[in-house]
Amino acid sequence: MVGQRGIRGFSGFEKLNIGEKTNWAEVVDERFCLPRRLTGYLSRPDPLPETRNVPRLEFCQKHIGYGDFCGPESKLAPLAPAKLADVTLVNSPIYSDLTVVLVMAPPSRNALRMLLETLLGQPGVNPRQVMVSLRKTNDSETERLIKLFNFHILSGRIELDYRTHLVHSITDVFETLHPRYIVVIEENTVLSPDFLHYLATQEPLFEVDSTINAIGAWNDNGYVGVSSDLTRVHRVDGFPHQGFLTTRSFWEANTKNGDYSCCLTESWEGWFPKQKIISVVPDVSRIARISPPAGNGGVVREMFHRPREFSRQSELKIENNFPAAKDKFDAYMASTVSKAAKFHPKTVDLCPSSLNFVETSPKELSVALMMDKEEFNERSMNLIAKCFGLFAANGARPRGVYNESISLTKNKRLVVLVGPNSPLYTPAA
Repeated sequence: MVGQRGIRGFSGFEKLNIGEKTNWAEVVDERFCLPRRLTGYLSRPDPLPETRNVPRLEFCQKHIGYGDFCGPESKLAPLAPAKLADVTLVNSPIYSDLTVVLVMAPPSRNALRMLLETLLGQPGVNPRQVMVSLRKTNDSETERLIKLFNFHILSGRIELDYRTHLVHSITDVFETLHPRYIVVIEENTVLSPDFLHYLATQEPLFEVDSTINAIGAWNDNGYVGVSSDLTRVHRVDGFPHQGFLTTRSFWEANTKNGDYSCCLTESWEGWFPKQKIISVVPDVSRIARISPPAGNGGVVREMFHRPREFSRQSELKIENNFPAAKDKFDAYMASTVSKAAKFHPKTVDLCPSSLNFVETSPKELSVALMMDKEEFNERSMNLIAKCFGLFAANGARPRGVYNESISLTKNKRLVVLVGPNSPLYTPAA
């Protein structure tokens, strides 16, 4: 490829591409710096490292429907896991065999391909940790796709419905591989670049706070306009869905002897409804749906058909200013609300007066809206949540509640909706 007059033999910068079967050879397209004087070698030097992904090329030649994954510029590109840049997390259990990443394969192979690409792009991901759960047997095309990423296949049970398949897949991972943690990624999702990094920064909470049952990557209230702070997390009541981290000890303690009464609904409807469950979720979601679940009910429309915020940052740290462990979080919220601009809205003009107060109060202050017992009943959270564009489906409980309050952010500014029975509530002066 590169030679020089007067040298003997080979230059050390020579490369030849060979065509595959009847196809023309790929164009040689290499870029590197050269010394002014090249050294000659009497024998051919070792070839440059092979960077072509022949299995991917063969897969793309055989199968269609994979979009730019099989485009001219990418069908030979290697599929390699991203390296972890944050050295402070190099010993995190999230990146070791103590954790299994369970991927629920969607019916669409192209949707699976997009999910697996975002997973392989997670800095620090180890393909050895990843199990992809299939609902079909003898699906050679899907199995070949998964093997391109060097991920493993979890197969066995043939389930009639997705919910049952999800529950049994989680149990199968714990029973066969015995990890300390499991990261569950549901079907028809894609991951933010800092999905695993976010979970790794929050994992130590399990060691210091026994009240936390799971760490979610999806914020039920993470809509455009009320979800803006990438460095903030919230404590919330209820078990997370779409993407989450939980422990083997919690799962096994609550599904003893195959008792799955905890999880008789779809995950987004709320698992473990009879228990006091506490989760940690980000203000801005680290996972997104690419298509909604089946059905057109009010909860589905409210949860999955509205525009949502989604992190596009890589390895963004959660600030210690927003602690999630119970004692520190409760103290932080009490201190923040005590210093916040406070307003006691009336039901007669709830939305206009509340929204106007948020817009006109000093920007450097957080805002706390106090719902007085004389004005509001047990449905007060639904009323105020709807005003601010949070989850508010008819007949459904509000989401993101903790200690009878809901937190949101507008332009990174904290707004706390405080119910009349919340420990954060203070009466009007």
